[in-house]
Amino acid sequence: MNTERKKRIVIVGGGFGGLFCALNLGGNHIVTLIDPTDRFLFTPMLYEYFSGEFEARQIAPRYTELLPEGTGFLHGKVNAIDFNAQSVVLEAPEETLDYDILILAMGSVVNFGDVEGAAQYALPFRKIEDAGMLRMRLTAAIAERINGRKASAPALNKILPVTIIGGNTNGVEIAAKIAELLRATVKQRELPLQIQTTIVEQGDTILPESGQKLRLKATEVLKQLDITILPRAKTVKVTPVSIDVERNERWETLGSAVTVWTGGIQANPLVHHLHTPANQAGQILTWPTLQIQTHNNVFALGDAAHCANVEPSLHGTAQLAFQQAQLVADNVSSLLSGRTLASGKFKDIGETLSLGTSSGAVAIGGHVITGRVARLARFAAFLGRLPTWYHRLKVAPELLTGGNRPKLLLDEA
Repeated sequence: MNTERKKRIVIVGGGFGGLFCALNLGGNHIVTLIDPTDRFLFTPMLYEYFSGEFEARQIAPRYTELLPEGTGFLHGKVNAIDFNAQSVVLEAPEETLDYDILILAMGSVVNFGDVEGAAQYALPFRKIEDAGMLRMRLTAAIAERINGRKASAPALNKILPVTIIGGNTNGVEIAAKIAELLRATVKQRELPLQIQTTIVEQGDTILPESGQKLRLKATEVLKQLDITILPRAKTVKVTPVSIDVERNERWETLGSAVTVWTGGIQANPLVHHLHTPANQAGQILTWPTLQIQTHNNVFALGDAAHCANVEPSLHGTAQLAFQQAQLVADNVSSLLSGRTLASGKFKDIGETLSLGTSSGAVAIGGHVITGRVARLARFAAFLGRLPTWYHRLKVAPELLTGGNRPKLLLDEA
């Protein structure tokens, strides 16, 4: 009779990396997943949740609905990790978990840098609560203008400026959703408003990590949506009604009723207390096996980790965490059974973009398609990356038919 004790595997963080590690392990091990929220967020579709095309139940199922029987879940915040004692300390609820194998997948947090007022007045767009807050702010800005309460000059009441700081994938996708949703709201409700949507990008171009073909196609669609792209513009200050940028050695002030921050992220603050090698962004340095460099029974992946053999276009993406999760699960099993661990080989399997409520872009095999076909192709690609067969079958009908009609603003007013 085999009396060997089952190994305790603790996973900190339930994003793509952490959840898929939990799904790929289980079985003969005691696996516990810890996350400060009780739902897994399928982040690539947060934009469709914002626009009302999909509902929370479709893009944010509860972990308890996804994890297999025998895999534990703790809804709590990790306060400390002791590598020597091999324990994880939770702040709420107060609890200490011992582990044999630890997987760090706690992701990243918003980085407002040293931009004055950004943390107070700019809205991040990373969580499901952020989408609700953004809709509320946009609705309030419209209501203030059509009720004549916002500006002292009547002409200013007819202008609704919205600024997205950051021309990365997140910035481009939310800018397109905002512009098209605002335009549809103004048209269908016959509002006397002029929408001004601007992407402020510090670098030379939007989508700096994407291929040129995709960048050009996305730029064309943004132009069709009347979105202004302001390159080489460094944001230095954010107020409730404006942003200040430094551009061409000049200081400019742009009106902004609603400002969205997609300008940067940094590693989870917990990393700073681990006393393990990290890069300037605070990401844990790992070996190609995704083991951290100081303890071979600790793995790190996703936004929390830096692995040298990763293509630049994959950094910070869900597909990288998805691929790394399979490697970590395989290497955990290899480590526990005494086999040789594998090194990661992560490939860009294609990039997709949401470009408003009626269009998308898909880049694969050196080709780029846009429009409604690309939008549906994007959803079809996502179907295969949903966590479980149950979730796929539950969401497939809406996903393959394009979801609901966008929900206009002012419904919340």
